[in-house]
Amino acid sequence: MQLIQPLEEHLLEMMSGFSSEQELTDWSGPNFRYPFNLSSFVEDSKLTTLRSLVMINTKIYKSVYSLSEKLMAAAKKDNMAAFDSLYADLKAVCIDNEDTDKDHPEQWETLADFTEELEDAVAGYEKALVKATAINSKDHLSSIAFSMATLQIELGQTETAIKNLQEAKINANKIADKDLKKEIDDLLETLVAV
Repeated sequence: MQLIQPLEEHLLEMMSGFSSEQELTDWSGPNFRYPFNLSSFVEDSKLTTLRSLVMINTKIYKSVYSLSEKLMAAAKKDNMAAFDSLYADLKAVCIDNEDTDKDHPEQWETLADFTEELEDAVAGYEKALVKATAINSKDHLSSIAFSMATLQIELGQTETAIKNLQEAKINANKIADKDLKKEIDDLLETLVAV
């Protein structure tokens, strides 16, 4: 297990565990509003002012992360045989986890990141976007749409890229990653100005 900053998907999962005011009070104490929404839950839990972490299953995370590090090393060394083998391993992780409780947009986004053919990578990001939409992960919705848009620009699909960046910008309003927000805003501004 690993501790990470909570994503919206974690908060939504936590929120779904309380079906009554008494259950919430037993867990949180008397200072939580009920009924709650995402905004009030974040505010009452003081997630923006206190350092808060969630524990995630790291077996899959570590597997995907380890494969991505090895893929980067193989690419840096121009070792295509190793790259292809590692890519196949990452793809197998994604396929093995598909439609299970281990299925997550992170693994599909990572697979798309390492897909060499631009059209295939865009298709991979589209699949990751479906997975992110299913769990309403604003972090992943933002980063996937941004990555997909950058490839769509290379493919001459400017209008589609603009639409994806607009969606990324909307979703990025709910995330903490200021650098990603700025990248989305800057690229969208550049494309709209043309």
